[in-house]
Amino acid sequence: MKNKNGHLSPIVAFFMILLLLPLSGCEKAPFNSDIEGFWRLDKFVTHADGVTAMPDGLFFSIQLWLVQVSDKQGSGNVQSFTGRYAFDETTNTVKMWDFSMVGLSGEPLYATVEQLAPYGIGALETVFDVVEAGGGHLVLRSEYSTLYLSRF
Repeated sequence: MKNKNGHLSPIVAFFMILLLLPLSGCEKAPFNSDIEGFWRLDKFVTHADGVTAMPDGLFFSIQLWLVQVSDKQGSGNVQSFTGRYAFDETTNTVKMWDFSMVGLSGEPLYATVEQLAPYGIGALETVFDVVEAGGGHLVLRSEYSTLYLSRF
């Protein structure tokens, strides 16, 4: 309703704002809350040789179309990278690619396969089958390895 000056009355304007507030939320709901989150890499098994690696202090952070792999122990032997992430619910797969870090010049420095290997990632673009997701555990299997992660 408009007042005599042709403007909306303050009460009507207030109620219109209240009605529109739920539509203006900027927080993205996760695509899959069993996959997105902060994960500790407990171990991974490489398929070619059956070797089990037990890394210490390596983590995956998955959220908002991004994945970050990082060494939270600060050993200095493993570098941290941020990459792209996508979950495909029709195939129950996770894709990770474009891992990089920002160099001193501000330009991205892309990861090599050798730099990603300590995280159990064996290719610059990797598709993982989601073997288990939920209950605080996440198991991802690629052609290269199977990752065993626990929610942190």
